[in-house]
Amino acid sequence: MSNLIFISSPYNHSDPNKIEENYNKVLKLVAKLTSEGHVVISPIVYGHIIVTHDKTIGSSWDYWKKFCVTFLRKCDELYVYCIPGWDKSNGVKEEIRIAKELNIPVKMILENEI
Repeated sequence: MSNLIFISSPYNHSDPNKIEENYNKVLKLVAKLTSEGHVVISPIVYGHIIVTHDKTIGSSWDYWKKFCVTFLRKCDELYVYCIPGWDKSNGVKEEIRIAKELNIPVKMILENEI
């Protein structure tokens, strides 16, 4: 059985173009890992489609925290995608903290590695 990998990455930004850019970067990583045979879950890839479909759904960490933490608890590994803003993202910080608390291995993926 394959490990389930959770992809943590920044999403929100004051500039809507940056949000779309973040989504596209993460989508590229998810596609790459999937093509290599990994099983991954990315709340950004999944959530972005929902948020753009229904504007009444929030995109903040507070809104998505329950969703993200529920998935993270089921995962075997956490990959942190280090695109600009990852180190300032409340969601990324919390996901790393929770993963460490649950003894889920954390791996940092640099943007230039993709």
